[in-house]
Amino acid sequence: MCTKPRVIAQDVIYEVTTRCLPELRVFGDETFRDFFLQELRKNLQKYSYSLFSWSIVDNHYHLVLLSSHFSISTFMHRLNTVLAKNYNRINKREGVVLKTRFSSVIVQENNLKELIRHIHLNPVRSGECSLERLNTYKWSGHGDILGNKSEPLINKDKVLSYFSEPNKTEAYESFITSTQNTTGSNQFIKLLREANNGKQSFSNALPWIIGDSQFIQSVLKKDRLRKLRLARHANGNMSLELLRKSIENCMQLSDEELFFKGRLNSRSQARQFFAHIGKMFFDFSCKSIADYLNVSSSSVSKLVWKANGNDKKDAIVSKLCNIEVRAGPIETAIVI
Repeated sequence: MCTKPRVIAQDVIYEVTTRCLPELRVFGDETFRDFFLQELRKNLQKYSYSLFSWSIVDNHYHLVLLSSHFSISTFMHRLNTVLAKNYNRINKREGVVLKTRFSSVIVQENNLKELIRHIHLNPVRSGECSLERLNTYKWSGHGDILGNKSEPLINKDKVLSYFSEPNKTEAYESFITSTQNTTGSNQFIKLLREANNGKQSFSNALPWIIGDSQFIQSVLKKDRLRKLRLARHANGNMSLELLRKSIENCMQLSDEELFFKGRLNSRSQARQFFAHIGKMFFDFSCKSIADYLNVSSSSVSKLVWKANGNDKKDAIVSKLCNIEVRAGPIETAIVI
């Protein structure tokens, strides 16, 4: 079955939801919830994302994220892959853990306060927590903003900047807990729920974006520019062959040495950087990189993941690529 096209843009607010198979009750175990939050923290650091809101219930979770130059698909793919693999390992099972791929909707900044309230009240709506106990409830980001947690995940200062009152924390708490609109009956919440339930038209990307017409067009422009950037790389003769030779030259390896596997040495690092730069900066698919290296796509994903944790990655990227971050997508040119 074909999937609906996802809108990809940098520096926008995403609300994302992942639903697990309801019969598994994946998040029924508090230890697993802690594991998920640890992995979420790692992802935020690796991909330079900011978190504005989160909540977990038995079979799904919600996040509100500010995207970086890494795509939302890259961020969520790693997070959900680690989640599913760890659940299967702990429970000694195989098979599907997630009900569907994650849902995402881009939200204009003027709706952020309402969005945060909606997500932080999710445990109340689901019956996991009362409104009176929300301030001390462990499994939503509400306590992060109130300062009730020793290691908060949320960008608290950014969230509180949307409140103009002298005591911003008190104003935030009042906004969340004093509202009578806990059923999500307003138009914004209605649109959000329709997006999360997959009610968008396949050919129309607009329901994936909630905002005024100017905002929607600006996001769609970012998405188009990202796609055009891929085409320009192809038209500019950017190839995996050229990338391989450049990395071998940069790391003082012999010609075609990158094709040979190695462990804990410069060759293995070169393969990691090749996969990382090819995927993240030039948008080659995992399959095309895998075919070139004669390995599996999952092996390429592992190489990309390992490169993210390699301290030498940034130095190699700076040597090989001229990177300029703008309001739109990253513009990248390889240096030969």
